Amino acid sequence: MKLDKRHIDHIDKIDVLLEDALLNARGDELLKVVIVLDSQRENRETLSQQLSQQPKPSEFPNRIAWRKALIAQQQTQLAKAIGDQIQGLKDLSLTTHGGITTNIVVVEGAARQILRALELPGVSHASLNQPLVRLFPDVSAETVQHLAEMAIEIYQENANKFLFWKNNSLNERTRQSIVQASQQYVQNYIALHGKVKVLGMRHAVDLDSIYTAVQLLDEWDIWRYESLYALERTFRQRQQRRQSKETRKQTGISVANQKKYLMVLGGPGAGKSTFLRKMGLEALKGKKGQLKHQCIPVFIELKQFTDSNIEIETQVAREFESCGFPSPKEFTASALEQGRLLILVVINM
Repeated sequence: MKLDKRHIDHIDKIDVLLEDALLNARGDELLKVVIVLDSQRENRETLSQQLSQQPKPSEFPNRIAWRKALIAQQQTQLAKAIGDQIQGLKDLSLTTHGGITTNIVVVEGAARQILRALELPGVSHASLNQPLVRLFPDVSAETVQHLAEMAIEIYQENANKFLFWKNNSLNERTRQSIVQASQQYVQNYIALHGKVKVLGMRHAVDLDSIYTAVQLLDEWDIWRYESLYALERTFRQRQQRRQSKETRKQTGISVANQKKYLMVLGGPGAGKSTFLRKMGLEALKGKKGQLKHQCIPVFIELKQFTDSNIEIETQVAREFESCGFPSPKEFTASALEQGRLLILVVINM
């Protein structure tokens, strides 16, 4: 955002991280900011009166009762001192937390509203707590939370490999980084793989609304061929794409739930990649999805790579790195070791 003169006048109220976030923001990004309110704006005479009116220990049966009364009075005095300031923040459509026992308030809201909050006379300092990624309308917080919890479990299982995991605990800053990375990962997956273009329709439709059936093939039939390419070529030549009446039909997801490894065959446009994308979406839903395996889906199209010697693990790590997961290479290795990844590879021949 462009900062004009009135904003520059308040620049000394904020830390470098918040300044950078505001300068590079469009305006609608969600930010979480820690704001210190000036609780000493009342005149000194009023403050002196308040001190003289503090409850005395002799007025109470015990010190616990006295402490409760003292805290209650301090909260009342603080509410009078900063109540109008907190209301001013709320009037800017900012969500506030705190301000009950201290003059420190955590606020959440759009970057442009945070910028306006700096103009309030009661704001003495503001610092960036964390950026909050705006979720797409079709991304649920529950989906993000599920992925974040699964990622934290993966980190925890191999805690000795990660420097940020100390004393059997995860610091809050790293935890928030994992949550943000999970948000970005879910959004990327839905943006890239959650929609499908249907011939004759102007707009892409949600992949969730499409049912894709798969054709079953016995393991013995697969191993009769020297390679997957030979098997696919034979199927194309014979044009045996449709299931016969005698063939047992199952939904693709039910087949995936029965197998640790699954190969899907089909000609161009038959729905191979669509089915794999659907599996990934179901995996992201966790227990609410149709896929029983609790894994993080990773979708890879080999047509994107020209090198014949593809390191799948390296490509997976890049997916996590692009979203901001801490120590992406070590995270990928740990996830693979624990069997927590659903790797969906599309081979276009």
